[in-house]
Amino acid sequence: MPMSECNEAIYVRELSHRTANVLQAAIAAVHLGRRGGTRFLDEAMERLNGAAELHVILARKDDAAIDLGERVADVCLATRKVEGASEGVDFVFDLEEVLVAGEDARRIGMIVSELVGNSIRHAFPEGRGWIMIALKDDGFTSGIVVEDNGVCEGWSRPDGQGCGIVDALAKGIGGDVRRMRTPGGSSRVEVVLPTRAIAAGPVAGNA
Repeated sequence: MPMSECNEAIYVRELSHRTANVLQAAIAAVHLGRRGGTRFLDEAMERLNGAAELHVILARKDDAAIDLGERVADVCLATRKVEGASEGVDFVFDLEEVLVAGEDARRIGMIVSELVGNSIRHAFPEGRGWIMIALKDDGFTSGIVVEDNGVCEGWSRPDGQGCGIVDALAKGIGGDVRRMRTPGGSSRVEVVLPTRAIAAGPVAGNA
């Protein structure tokens, strides 16, 4: 199977898996809400709205170059809704304007969503914290950093798929993933991508 088709299969599989998980969580919250508690119904609605937003963002196929920073911010906000964490987790954005091809943006969006979702689910036992997302471009490589202030217990879990998905998607666009613990014991993941020349043409939203 060609690399592009392999990456697309990974993308579709993960998007379907993520949607199924959100629906299961939302259904559970609805059942709890029926027993008396609007908080659970509100959480279910947030998760479902987030899933719809994330699906639209990640399924988008842009023919023109797009501003990756704007797309990354949208992905993060939708992912936070999916995880039901809008009240407990804050974002710190440091996003430069980087223009990328639409197809690369889809895969990078999935990488960011996976990393942010992992931090929300596993780094904050008390349900509160912050996640910093940075996007830099020095003209030779573009770097995405996702760092939280929670607890890092490693990146490999027996039932987890996140590491493999992130690595495969990054590799598919010529990138490399570096994982490390901060001095405070939190998680920091850097995704280094080669800067790609963007062919002359309209930028999405400015055509």
